[in-house]
Formats: sequence, structure tokens, C-alpha cells
Amino acid sequence: MDPRSGVLLALWLCLWTTNAEFTPRIAPVGSATLLSTYNQTNLYSIQSPGYTSPYLLINVTGDSRHEMGYGWGFLLATHIVGAYDTLMDHIFSSQQQRDLMEAFLDAEWNLYLHDQLPVEYQEELSGVGDGTKAAGHASAFEYVKRGLVLSSFPGNVKKNINWLLKNEFAHNKTKIDRKKLAQLLPIVHKMRMDGRCSHYGVWGNRTSTGRLFSGRNLDWNGDTGLARYKLISVFHPPGKFSHAAIGYCGTYGALTGMSAKGITVHEAGDDNTRETFEGFPWLIRLRWVMENAETMDEAVSLWNSTNNTLGINHGIGSAKDRLYTAMETCAGYNAFFQDNDPREAASKYGAPMPQAVWRTNHAYDPTFLKTAMYKHPSDDSENRYMLLHDTLALYEASSTPIDILQAVNLSAVVGDKGGSSIPSLMSCEHAAGGENIISVAFDPENQMMWLANEDGIGKKHSPACCNVYLQFDMAPWFNMPYMEPLSVLDHAREWQWMGD
Repeated sequence: MDPRSGVLLALWLCLWTTNAEFTPRIAPVGSATLLSTYNQTNLYSIQSPGYTSPYLLINVTGDSRHEMGYGWGFLLATHIVGAYDTLMDHIFSSQQQRDLMEAFLDAEWNLYLHDQLPVEYQEELSGVGDGTKAAGHASAFEYVKRGLVLSSFPGNVKKNINWLLKNEFAHNKTKIDRKKLAQLLPIVHKMRMDGRCSHYGVWGNRTSTGRLFSGRNLDWNGDTGLARYKLISVFHPPGKFSHAAIGYCGTYGALTGMSAKGITVHEAGDDNTRETFEGFPWLIRLRWVMENAETMDEAVSLWNSTNNTLGINHGIGSAKDRLYTAMETCAGYNAFFQDNDPREAASKYGAPMPQAVWRTNHAYDPTFLKTAMYKHPSDDSENRYMLLHDTLALYEASSTPIDILQAVNLSAVVGDKGGSSIPSLMSCEHAAGGENIISVAFDPENQMMWLANEDGIGKKHSPACCNVYLQFDMAPWFNMPYMEPLSVLDHAREWQWMGD
């Protein structure tokens, strides 16, 4: 065992036995109310315990990719505008700053990212543009495209955006006015967009039946108001696999998600100087994997056939294989990790285990590390990595097979609760400042997920990991492309409150 683990495990055991307040809560999702319809696409509202505003769920079906995009854009147009304005108001202090940034985002989309999209997504986005325009909000389409660029920014914008621009200038591929860029960079450097994310997969002897559980945390700018626009998009692309993309109104893609074939997708930032926007925007790339892959080999093959953008630690789970793969990625390079990887074991910051893989915001592959922004993990990233290790070790030592509650806890325990220390991660007592905005655990073999989002504002703000994890049975949504306006979620599987 890693020498750090004994100290952390002792603290863990103490906190586990004395701090019942942290135990994650699980509840059934509420009933789905039909809000509006376009052709075969339906938009639902789902009010549930623990949330002051409902989830939106859009079930997207069409005879063509254009029709799918049209329905998504038409039904969500007003929500997209609200979400975008909320985020921009949080990031920028003046309209001049916002105008400069939007000009930059538009240029990066038009010059680079748009051309990297497979034709089916170009058709979908064309439909989004037509749909938002028909709904009376043509600007919403511009907001969707800017969101795809913004989501591709490095985790630490202030320290790392320059590498993207240097690489563009070095290849004479940018047409952005240098005077405007000089005005923009000081604004970018002040942007509060740091992210601290994590993901994991466990299977085999560690779980109750050997099946895969996986999970993901998005720790990024809490209490912005975006919680009012949380969204699950269930896509049914013609001839492809249905899949659920978790995100917000305006994020046309997946921050995380699960497919009907049991593929789960995950992300955590890991900045690298090898950056480009001549790559597949990762929000849509994760969708692409879910709708096309049925096995891990297929998912990895798909991944290798397209280019990365920035430094990111991605994760893919496969229910069919009962396997999880972590990927340390940057422009032009992928490093794939499965359990007990020797590269991870050789690092003084690594503590790999059998039948488990997890990542926070640092890397282990020697080639990736040569150009990494950070050659060793921050205290925060290392603490969360080791806490996942020690949680797994605790379950192993106590002969506790991982099932629903344990899988949810693996997600919840490392979500940001307002600090970077182990004690702060173990308690929700002072969590109003926590920036864990999405936390989820998946049971892809059973098409189940437990999803939490942040809620509340100011002193009443709760990060996702301290809020209620809602049990979503996705099988009805995957298997019924067009759903009548009755709630198939009303008769959810048996449940009980877990925790206080």
C-alpha cells in the first residue's frame, strides 16, 4: 500500500464513523410532466426532492439528423438564451468584455472546430439553427456554438490559453485581429473558470455482482445560476444507439452520459501545452462514442480515429466488457490506462489497484508528462485521487461489495465541498462555497443512473455531492423513442432514502 494511504485511511475511518451527516442521500426521481412537443421530440419537466427548480429532459427523435437538431433547438430556445446570459453575466463584468470574447469564440468556431465535426453533427447543428430561429430566438444558435468553444478551453484558462494561441500563430492559421487579441487576453486571464473534476470505474470482485459501476464529478464555478437550466438530452439517432447526455440548456453534447448499450463517458481536465482547436469538440465526441460503440474495443477504436483538442483525462466504461479505461489525452496523443497500470504504479503519486481505474486532474503517462502544464499533482488533485483509493481500500478491507450506495459514495466523497483538504471533502457542514455542480454514478448494465446537481444560492447553496442523488431508470427512455405524455417514471423501481 502507498505510504500515504495509512494516514488517509485512518482519518477516513475516523470521519466515516463520526460524520454520518455526509452519507449521500438517494431518492426516486419525480414524475415527468410534458411541457411541449415538436414532431417526435418531447420536452419534459421533472420536479424532485432536493431541488428548487425542475430538471428538464428532452427526448429527441427524428427521421433525420436535421430534424433531431431542429426539435432540440425549437423546444429549448428560450432556455438556451437564459442559460447563456446567466453564464456570461457571471464571467464578464461589462458588455465590452463580453463582445470581445464572443468575437473570439465565433472566430475559433468558424476557423477550426466546425470543420472537425462529422457530417451528421453538422446536419444536427444546422437543424438547431433552423429550430431556434423558428422559435424566435436565432441568437440561441450562436450561443450553442460558442458553448462548444468555451467548453474546449483549458481547465486553467489564465495559465494555459496562451499555448493554444501560440500554436495557432506558429502555424499562421489564425485570422484573429492581433489588436483585439491584445485587448482580449487580460480579460481571459481574469476569467474564473478553473475546474477540478474526477471520474472512476470499478468492476469484478469489487462489486456485488461483478458488473461495472462508474461515476463522474464536474467541479466548476458553483452558484452561477446555471442550476436552473440543468438538462438531460436523450438522443435517438437513426440507425445508431440511443444515449443520454447530461449537461445544461445550450450544451449540445455530453458533459457525461450513458448509452443504451452500456457505454459511459467521463471527463476531467489535465492541462497540457499541446493544444489545438483542430480537433473534435469533446462534448460532441462523447456523444459520438456513445451512439456508435457497443464494446470497449469499439470505443477505443473510434477515439483513435479522431483528434484531441486540449489536455484532458477522459474515461470510458463498458457494461458488456465490465471494464473501464482512463485516457490521458492532448493534441495528437492518447495514453490508455486500465487497472493496475505499471506506469501509474511507478509514480510516487500513483496507487493503482486491480479492477478499478480512476482519475482526478493529473497524469501518469511519461510522454504526456513531457508537455504537461503540471509535472506533479496539486495537493487538491492528489488528495482526491488518494481519497478514491482509500475509499476503495476501505470497502475491500471491510469485505463490502460495491453496490448502489457505495457507487454513489465514490462519486460524492470527492466532489468539491468548499475546500481541498481531506476533512473538507468528508463533510458538507461548510459546503455553501462548494463548486461540485454535477455528480453522477452509473450502473450501465441495468441502465440506471443516480444524478445530483447543485441547488440554491448564497448561504443556501448546496453542491451536487451534498444534495439528493436522484435515481433515474433510463431503460424506458432508451427503449421508447417517442413517449406518450404520461410519466413512465411514476412507477420507478423500488427505492428507499439512504442517509439522513
